[in-house]
Amino acid sequence: MIVSSFAILSFCLGWIVGSWPLFWALFISFVLGTAYSINLPLLRWKRFALVAAMCILAVRAVIVQIAFFLHIQTHVYRRHAVFSRPVIFATAFMSFFSVVIALFKDIPDIDGDKLFGIRSFTVRLGQERVFWICIWLLELAYCVAVLVGAVSSCLWSKYITVLGHAILASILWNRAKSLDLKSKAAVTSFYMFIWKLFYAEYLLIPLVMKSQIDLGPTAICNSAELRCLERNAEISEIIGCLCVIAEEEWVRAIGLMTGSDNGSRSRNDNIEATALLNGKHGRECADAKYGDAVEEGSG
Repeated sequence: MIVSSFAILSFCLGWIVGSWPLFWALFISFVLGTAYSINLPLLRWKRFALVAAMCILAVRAVIVQIAFFLHIQTHVYRRHAVFSRPVIFATAFMSFFSVVIALFKDIPDIDGDKLFGIRSFTVRLGQERVFWICIWLLELAYCVAVLVGAVSSCLWSKYITVLGHAILASILWNRAKSLDLKSKAAVTSFYMFIWKLFYAEYLLIPLVMKSQIDLGPTAICNSAELRCLERNAEISEIIGCLCVIAEEEWVRAIGLMTGSDNGSRSRNDNIEATALLNGKHGRECADAKYGDAVEEGSG
């Protein structure tokens, strides 16, 4: 009853907010979570080690990171979604964590899995081997995080990212060496400790180098910036046209007073000046305008 109530509330919230990335994240997570847990024919995917790991990886590493990022970019900020280094790093890093969680969750339950015939990786490979696979995967993830932080151009971000991940890696290693795998309570406590490391990472992810990947000039401009650029272009065009009109009237007056030759020389000089103001397009426009003006002046 509680699970059903919260599922309905989450869908209602996603619908009220009106964000499609958020709604689809809730929907896909609900479908995979139901298939993972519910005891129905062809479901309860947690019984199958590989399928269970894929469910956890899909929700924790991919859907949560990317869908929520798209929700903030497109629905909250109303701008084009450009995948930045933090979101790419978060997806890759949480993929390691998701695999570790999928593997480690069966270590405390090895006796029950054997009793009910569930062929988990722990049952197949043994507690100790799976445990150290998990530890080395996390240590590898922390090493990559340290390297990513080390290449950051922001000094304070570099220090916090490198030191933060190094400290978490050291704490993990020290606890792993002192763990008694024969104690179910100790293994369960260590499993909860991994979840704490998982959520602690969300404090460090925003500090990863924040520069965006260069996907072209339009990719880094939001809609407000594009509108501003368009307005500036329109203003520049209007100013150029006004300059051409003013020069046209001036040349017409000169042509009437001095004749076509002087007017032609003035025409060339002033086309160059107008072109400097308006660029190539301005020169073509000025050339046409001055031609008409000189012809009228000569007549």
